[in-house]
Parts: sequence; structure tokens; C-alpha cells
Amino acid sequence: AGGELVAQGADGSCVALDARTLEPTRGGACGAEDEVLDAAFLGSDRLALATTGDRVRVVDAATWGCRFLTGHADAVLAVACAGGCVASASKDRTARVWVEVNGTFSCAAVLEGHVDPVGAVALAVDERTGGLVAATASRDRTLKLWDVDASATDGQPRRPAARASAVAHAKDVNCVALAPGARMVASCANDRLAKLWDPSALEDRGVLAGHRRGVWRCAFSPTERWLATCASDRTVRVWAARTKQCLATLEGHEDSVLSLCFLSGDQLASGGADGILKVWSPKTRTCECTLEAHGDDRVWALAAARDGDKGMVAAG
Repeated sequence: AGGELVAQGADGSCVALDARTLEPTRGGACGAEDEVLDAAFLGSDRLALATTGDRVRVVDAATWGCRFLTGHADAVLAVACAGGCVASASKDRTARVWVEVNGTFSCAAVLEGHVDPVGAVALAVDERTGGLVAATASRDRTLKLWDVDASATDGQPRRPAARASAVAHAKDVNCVALAPGARMVASCANDRLAKLWDPSALEDRGVLAGHRRGVWRCAFSPTERWLATCASDRTVRVWAARTKQCLATLEGHEDSVLSLCFLSGDQLASGGADGILKVWSPKTRTCECTLEAHGDDRVWALAAARDGDKGMVAAG
């Protein structure tokens, strides 16, 4: 009706198209057949999702209306949000940064340089310069930092060179994190280690050793004083970012812990291959809540947002 077609994709998503040009006319509805690999809140009411497809999904958390960011040539493996922008990492060996202007997303930067799939990305606003900083990590075992010009909205994405690069781990790097204000960088990998890095030139600031199997995720607390990690050894560990001391080892999952995120205050959420979502208090080293989030399915992704006195957690 009204010159529009509604097309349904193999992933279960629907999108409205102009009947003459076949160009998208408005947001679609999010499909439910793809596995969610990563999630990040864009503000307090929208989610950026990485699924097994080659498009980033930006989903309204209230209506589940969906917009698609198209440009990658292979599966999107990770997403991050900061400064009103979305970053995505892909199996096509690139990362992209997307900026929204007047309700429309365009690709502002393509980050090229990794020789293997880019499996992790982080995004933050640098407190010193006010500019946007991206960190990427790959199966090539390297970590890279990029300065991103988010003002490129002319349809011609910038292709900056990485300002710093380091061989970070002895095995595949699974996650990278930026502290608030881009004051510190963290990475973790299948070599059972997490590492801290100086954000200026990726100089090694310390190794966090203690997990007995590969480390899946790392995340800074909102105040940067803690770094949390989770691993295939079924544990979550909380570290002092400055002293590198392990402050707490949180046990309770029955399988690998695949995802985590900090909630408001000092609470921490974790999701596992057991389909269980847990909320922890690192201060008391206790589990405050356990939810059967996904039945027998793995919880690959967790994201948290706060709007006033209300909070929201998304699990995928």
C-alpha cells in the first residue's frame, strides 16, 4: 500500500521498500532467527546487534523496530557504541564506524589493516581530545588503536591508518575494552590472559593471569577502577585496574562464562554457555540474582543501559 513493498529476509527480518526503486523507506522489524553474537546500547533506548549476517542491526528496545547498516562483506562479529556512533567488526577483516545524522546512518570510517577476521571492537570518547577512539582486535593476535573522524557524513568514509599496533597475545584475541575517557585499554584471549595497555602507544601496562582456560570477555567498570574478565573455566574475575590484583573470583556458572557487563553502581552481570544470567556484587563476592535467560542456549552477548532511575539489561 502507498507504493511500498514489505520484504522478509531469510533471517526472519522484514523491511519496507519503495515499490519502484526498492530502496528502504523506513525501519524494519528485527528477525529472530540469527544468533546474536554481540550487543551494545546506543543511548538508553536502542541496541546495536551483531548477528551471523553481514549487516549491523540497530533495534528500538521498546518497539523492536529495526534499521540495518550495510557495508560489510562478511559476518559482523562485534559491535560497540560511544558518542552517538556505532562501531562494528567483521569477518571481512575490517571494522567500520557509523554516524547518525537526521535519523540516517552512514559509514564515517573503514578501519583496515588486520590480516585475519576482526573479532572485537571498542569505542570511546577521548577525555583529553574529545575525539573518538576505536580499538580493534583480531584472530591475527594483534591489537590496534584508531583515531576516528566522525564528521565524515558525505557518503565517503575515511580510511585512517592505525595510530598504534601491537602483537597482543599468543592466541586469538577474543575481546578488547576501552576504559571511560579512553584512559586505558584491555584485551583478553585464548592464551588464558588479560592484558592492560597504555592508550597512547599500546605499551604493555601489565598482565592479569589466573584464569585456567581461555578468556572470553573483559569490561571496565564505569569508574575504571575495576576490570572484569570471564572465561571457559566457569569463573568471573574482578581485578584492580591500577594494581592488577585479583579482588574477587566469582563462581556459580555450570559452563563457560561467555559474556559480562557492569550494571549501575558496582553490580556485574554475566552470561554463560549454560543459558544462565547471574548478577553479582564484587564487593561482597556474592551472587545476588540468577535467571534462566535462554534455556539451553548460550548467552553470547550482554549489554546494559540506564535511563534516569531505571535500568535495562539485554542478553543475546
